[in-house]
Amino acid sequence: AAGNDGYQNQGAIDRGNLLTSEDLLADPAGVSRHKIMPEDELELAVLAAELEAALLVKQDLMPAPTESPAATTETTTQPTIQATTQQTTKATTQATTQATTAVPTTEATAAPTEAPVAQPVRAAASNNRVIGYYGGWKSLEGYTPDNIDGSKLTHVLYAFAYIDSNMRIGMGSSKYDPSNFAKLRALKERNPHLKTLISVGGWDWSGRFSDAALTEESRTVFADSCVDFILKHGFDGVDLDWEYPVRGGQAGNTKRPEDKQNFTLLMKKIREKLDAQSAKDGRPYLLSFAGGGTAEYASVTELDKLGQVVDFAMLMSYDYHGKWDARTDFNAPLYPVPHSPKYQINYNINDTVNNWLNRGMPAEKLVIGIPFYGIKYTGVASTDNGGFYQDFDTGWAISYKDIAEKYLTNDSYTISAGAFVGTD
Repeated sequence: AAGNDGYQNQGAIDRGNLLTSEDLLADPAGVSRHKIMPEDELELAVLAAELEAALLVKQDLMPAPTESPAATTETTTQPTIQATTQQTTKATTQATTQATTAVPTTEATAAPTEAPVAQPVRAAASNNRVIGYYGGWKSLEGYTPDNIDGSKLTHVLYAFAYIDSNMRIGMGSSKYDPSNFAKLRALKERNPHLKTLISVGGWDWSGRFSDAALTEESRTVFADSCVDFILKHGFDGVDLDWEYPVRGGQAGNTKRPEDKQNFTLLMKKIREKLDAQSAKDGRPYLLSFAGGGTAEYASVTELDKLGQVVDFAMLMSYDYHGKWDARTDFNAPLYPVPHSPKYQINYNINDTVNNWLNRGMPAEKLVIGIPFYGIKYTGVASTDNGGFYQDFDTGWAISYKDIAEKYLTNDSYTISAGAFVGTD
């Protein structure tokens, strides 16, 4: 406010007659010889601040302040000046002292570099998969894994491991599995491109899937056991053959409505554990499942979400018909059969594939199952339509080996409308 015309006109203070801080330093007592009017309190406050700063400079406690342009206030009212004056001296001194005290500095140090986190390795995508299931029990018939022509396959799925009461997977047979596993490892050595997976469940051993998938704890136990199993026995991945979530399968199997969501959660947990192992050893591990060919199966599973987790999925596009039907029918028809009776569902591979695709399963991950076996019906009421869509007494599956040896060269049987018709 120094130099304000109003103050000068009142003659309250003359800047030329006011002591400076330098004068007061030279003669502190000199201030008593100058009269300061009450209305000049702001000038006094400014002078006091300059004095204290000058004293600090003299005592080498702070650097000399640099001169800055004086602030001017043309419209400030008297009450504001008085309120400001009461706090100016002390506040200005404290602020100046704090701001000018030397602050110790430290050298900047570079943040420690963290080691890169290992990432899981995934198997390369492929549109060329020729997958074969090998049933461990076939070794009892003399067909051991060393008889498999590995050059014709990309993957061999070993059927089956089971689920124990602790929700861990185990060998289906302690009698022949160890020897078969050793032969599978030798088969891979002769065919480096070949991958093997342990298939869990199947028709006979799906009873505990619902329990294994039920909780986070049970899913973790199951998934950990899958990783332990494949590492111990030299497999490249895990295949789940749950027959079936929610409903279907054997009568004694545990089934729950929440199997639909829990199946997805179980597969995600297995993928999580496989990826964790892959991050450790740099190997890709495979995950797959086999799914039913009916529209009902597609409605009780989350095929779109499962498709994002697995490397591939096998359509059980077979057993569309069998001894459970009222009439004889095709095992695995490619397209709808015109003569199939209306009261017997006209299942076929084409409809199944389109249903899975429409529900979100990626086409590149879908593998169509082809049955290398047939259905034998006995007591068929008529040979009309080649024996199809007729009443029968009983039926069962027969292997391709039996078909080739007993029927293809048997003159007692003739091929009629796609079936061998004859009498044993």
